[in-house]
Amino acid sequence: MHILNNSLLLIHPRQPMLDWLNALTPDAPISGDPDTLDMGTAFLLHDIENAREADEWLLEHLDIVMEEILCQWWTDEDDWPDPTPEVFEQFFSRRFVSYVVDSEIKHWDEDDAPEETPTA
Repeated sequence: MHILNNSLLLIHPRQPMLDWLNALTPDAPISGDPDTLDMGTAFLLHDIENAREADEWLLEHLDIVMEEILCQWWTDEDDWPDPTPEVFEQFFSRRFVSYVVDSEIKHWDEDDAPEETPTA
């Protein structure tokens, strides 16, 4: 496997984001605990080494980050909330991941590749 010299910022919706979306789509509500739903966005970060740097990156790119996330769920930008740090904190949780492994087989070194099973 190949270790990437990158990190991830994982962003998941909180209940207020789901409430906002459900108000726009009352005929197709999303229900359940946001922490258990398979919903979220991962941003691959370059040259970011810790959570503090990831937070700084997020503040610098907040407009783009919120646009990317919101357009996954609702494309009419007129309905979007303002991309402020306060709205982000209300709508989303985040988690920084410092160690990223690319599991794509083509990146494996010969020593790391699984042994081939002989065919009969």
